[in-house]
Amino acid sequence: IGLIAIPAWVIAVAWPDADARWRAVSAFVRAFFRGVGVPLRLAGREHLDRTPCVLVLNHASNLDGIALVGLLPRGFTIVAKRELARNILLAPALRRLGVLFVERFDQARAARETAAFYEELSHGRSLAIFPEGTNRRASGPRPARRNTRSCAACRRPSASLFSTPA
Repeated sequence: IGLIAIPAWVIAVAWPDADARWRAVSAFVRAFFRGVGVPLRLAGREHLDRTPCVLVLNHASNLDGIALVGLLPRGFTIVAKRELARNILLAPALRRLGVLFVERFDQARAARETAAFYEELSHGRSLAIFPEGTNRRASGPRPARRNTRSCAACRRPSASLFSTPA
C-alpha cells in the first residue's frame, strides 16, 4: 500500500486543481486495489451523477473509505470520523479531497457539524456516509449514529450500498 499511498498523498496535498486531484488519486486507488487482486466495481454508478443524494454505506473494513475515492464520481463528499482529522499523516490529504469530519461521541458537537452536510447538499454535492460509525466485527447492520440519521431529513434522494464478497 505504501508504494501507491505516498504518491497519492503527495497528489492529494499538492495538486492545485480539485477535479484533477480527485481523478488522479482515484486512479491510484483503483490501481492499488487491482494490484492486490481486488478490482473495484460499482453497479449503477450512472445513477449517482444525476442529482445530489445521500449514499448510505455499511462499514466492513478500514479500506472502505479509500475504496470510495476509487469508486465515486467527483461530486461526492465523504463523511469520516473526527478522529481522522487529528491524524497528522492522513488529515491533510483527506481535507484536500474534501472529506468532512464528524464527531461520533459528543452529540452537541455532532449536531453542529451536521449543518455542513446540508451546506454540501445545497451546493449540489452528494454525501457518502457510514451511519454505523464503526467497522467492528458484528453480524448485521448496527444502529446509525444520531448525526447521520439526521441526513434522512435533508429531503434528498438516498441509496444504500452494501459491500459483497466478489
